[in-house]
Parts: sequence; C-alpha cells; structure tokens
Amino acid sequence: METFDCELIRSAFPAQPINTLSSLAFIIAAAYLWRRRHRLFGTVIGLTGVGSILFHGNPSSLSSALHDGALVAAILGSGVLALRRIRLGAVPIASILVGAIGIVVWSTTRTGGSWCDPDALIQGHAVWHVMAAFAVGALAAKPTHESS
Repeated sequence: METFDCELIRSAFPAQPINTLSSLAFIIAAAYLWRRRHRLFGTVIGLTGVGSILFHGNPSSLSSALHDGALVAAILGSGVLALRRIRLGAVPIASILVGAIGIVVWSTTRTGGSWCDPDALIQGHAVWHVMAAFAVGALAAKPTHESS
C-alpha cells in the first residue's frame, strides 16, 4: 500500500483514518478562536481543519489544493497574530514551544522520515495536527498580565 504523511492510504473513506480524525483538532481550535473573538483567524483555522479532513479522507488534486491553500493562510495568520501579541508585550511562549516541537515531529514522521512507521496506531502526522491546533489556540489565549 502507498503511504503519505507516513500513514497508509486505504481504498475506502477515510483513506487515512488517523490523520483524518486528528484533523478535528483544528475544528476544535477554530471554535476556541471564535469564542475568543478571533473570528477571521478562527475561520482560517476551521478551513484548515476542513481541508485537512477532506485531503486525508479522500486525497485528490482538489482536496490537496483546499488543504494547502488553507494551510498557507493559517501559517500567515499565525505569524500576524504572534507578531501582534509580541507587540503587546505578550510573547506567546507556549504557542512557540509547542509549534516548534510540532515541526520536529512533523519533519521526522513524514514518509521516509526517521520516526515514520506506517503501521503505528499513533501516527506522527496526527500528533502534529494536535500540536499545531494547540499552538494556534494558544496564540489567542489571554496572558495573565493583559488587562480585559
């Protein structure tokens, strides 16, 4: 069987069940962002989750374009929000730390990566989904020293 992001691609939906399920973490992060009144960023993160679910559930050129486009927007939005937080004197340490660890997990667990195991129940790419979703949610968390 063929693999992508280290998980085997099955012929039935979802093609990558673990990566598809873990994509829900972005939907949860989007709901949190909406509650924190980060509506535009929350929408982008929600679209990232939808694109990821579609891509890992039924890989195609269309789902790949949705996935990749939303991901680029999420990366840009994360950068903008992080810079805004830093300008306000609130360095998003948890977000940066979890995001950095997530990037290491993502890079080492890709197909052909040193930690890739397509037969593992816990997929590294799925762990990356959860860590990335936490990192973007943590960007919106109000620092304890910031006033209301």
